[in-house]
Amino acid sequence: MYYLLFLIPIAFSSISPADYISQSDRPKIAAHRGLCSIFPENTAQSFEGAMFQGTDFIELDVVLNKELQLIVAHDTFMTAVSNIKSMPEFASRQRKRTINSVVRDDWWLIDFSIDELKRVGINQVRGSTRPKIFDGLFTYPTLWEVLTQVKDFNNRTANQRNPNKKPVGILLEIKDYEYHLEYAGVSIVQLVINELSKFGIGTIKDCKNVVPIVIMSFDMNAIKATRELTDLPRVFLISGLQNQPSEFYAEATKYANIIGADLASVWNSKTQTIQPEVKLIKDNQMMVYAWTFQDDASGTQKIHILLSSENEYSRPYYRIFRCSNLVCLIILKLMNNYQDEESGFKIQEKIYTWGRFLLFFLTGLILLIVSFPFSGFLLVNPYPFVLLFSLGSLLILIAIIQVTEYKTIFSQAGTVIYFIALLSGLYTGVFKIGYLTTLGIMIVQILALLYLMAALLPGGQAGLKNYILSKIKT
Repeated sequence: MYYLLFLIPIAFSSISPADYISQSDRPKIAAHRGLCSIFPENTAQSFEGAMFQGTDFIELDVVLNKELQLIVAHDTFMTAVSNIKSMPEFASRQRKRTINSVVRDDWWLIDFSIDELKRVGINQVRGSTRPKIFDGLFTYPTLWEVLTQVKDFNNRTANQRNPNKKPVGILLEIKDYEYHLEYAGVSIVQLVINELSKFGIGTIKDCKNVVPIVIMSFDMNAIKATRELTDLPRVFLISGLQNQPSEFYAEATKYANIIGADLASVWNSKTQTIQPEVKLIKDNQMMVYAWTFQDDASGTQKIHILLSSENEYSRPYYRIFRCSNLVCLIILKLMNNYQDEESGFKIQEKIYTWGRFLLFFLTGLILLIVSFPFSGFLLVNPYPFVLLFSLGSLLILIAIIQVTEYKTIFSQAGTVIYFIALLSGLYTGVFKIGYLTTLGIMIVQILALLYLMAALLPGGQAGLKNYILSKIKT
């Protein structure tokens, strides 16, 4: 996969705070900071790429700047993702601040205006494994800009945006609640809810058909504050479920609808089983979100196999990795233009297309084989052979049409003649039209087929034509 994946939900309760996060026929996928294996993370271009790839949600983070505007960025400091160090005009802005009990000497978004931030370029975080050709080209977006972008995308794509045909939503992580209280003197939660309300999506009812919103935070105080202001779904993020006391889940359910945990906390890779803590969360009527698949299609396949091994979790990942049986494996082999980087629903469509090809082709081939014994009676009773042979040939032609453009198939007169001869053969085989007519149609069919097959020979049909002319002259 080109972008980080957020698999949701791995487990869920019977109570759902919003239908857009409820269980569907597959796990929902969120692009973690956008299509960040291609574009720098948390940029408008990264989000746009992810939406066109068919994601259900984009995941983003928000912090505050000098003007208390909500900026989409993973960190309150800037050196991790930007080119701020190379901008001498901002050299004097470097300073020490304490965040999460750690003193850091850096440049901080809280010290920059929006106009200044728009001059700063965003770089690729994992430059060793991801392209850096876009470094510095894009900049920090505001939350309002991203909300507008996603809403516009949903309006443009209508019901074609993803397999569930629902609006793309946003998993919105509120960063560093206590830090903003200390250095900005405001509740970032309050500003986020104000912004969403101003945009017209501050509640489940208002957002679900426009831009579905899920609020997330590692800070339980932020989750508590969110609960006081809105009914939007709330995710309490935890790194390490195994480190929590048993009473933690009963306490968390008072404020959160969902527990978001790192994948290792949810899935035991050694035993390939769901961790027992997931049941505790479900028993407390909460869902579980798990992160993150990082450019790891094989890992995605493994987790699908795991989820499919228990009926309770049998939700296919875009139905791609159901292909554990021979037929699906054959289909995937036939998909010579299959590429891992394509979005799940595009690959799913290709599987269905090649599945139809295989069905028609094998059925047609069987009919052709069955027709051969009747060829011995061609001069006595040609109808069974003509009927079976024509029907089998027609099905094979239909199979080819499944994976080839119509213009390519019917661009030659020989193909059109062959198609007409097939239909005529079916008609004569069923209604037993005149004996000589039936034989004539059969001869036209065979000659047209030989002509089309000549395209596979060296020189193609032109070479065959020249060969015949040379023989006639000699």
